Amino acid sequence: MSQLIIAAIAEKYLDQYLKKEQPLCIRFQDLDVEAIHDALVQFQVIRTVPGTGKQRFSPIITFLEQADTEEHPIILVSKFHELLRRQYGKKMISAASKLMWLRQQGDIIIIDALAKKALRCPSDVEYNIYAAKWVSAYKSFKPQIKAGIDAIQNNKHKHIVESEWFSKRVFDLLLWSIGKEGKTL
Repeated sequence: MSQLIIAAIAEKYLDQYLKKEQPLCIRFQDLDVEAIHDALVQFQVIRTVPGTGKQRFSPIITFLEQADTEEHPIILVSKFHELLRRQYGKKMISAASKLMWLRQQGDIIIIDALAKKALRCPSDVEYNIYAAKWVSAYKSFKPQIKAGIDAIQNNKHKHIVESEWFSKRVFDLLLWSIGKEGKTL
């Protein structure tokens, strides 16, 4: 993957983060149904939450408020997914990982259909298996991602672009781009 492509993805993500995700992350510190609704719309997973009306998000808020953020990220997302599955009667692992990422970022690995394609994972892959493949691929691409991020030279937001979570999210967008094209790593 060329440095120019990764730099373009990094610039696109920085813009997306500053305009859309950062405000959601801030709003997620004081959870309410509007923040959950807006996050589900932003991450394009609102369709996975059955029912109508914003009160259907109350169980999501309850879990996110009570979640033990000291727990291993894979266990944390898996527990959240299980709660959502029991509450709503369907698999919602993508929504669980995306909402948990907004809540605490860091080491939360987002699972998505396009990323699964890029990593050659079956659509019903278990989260822990997906996460292991994601981590392995990320380690392989990390030098290229770092070079692409370094190429954007954004001094104004240096504290963001130099953070590990930013590098991981750039990798997510790279996977989505590859998966969208029907390609794999």
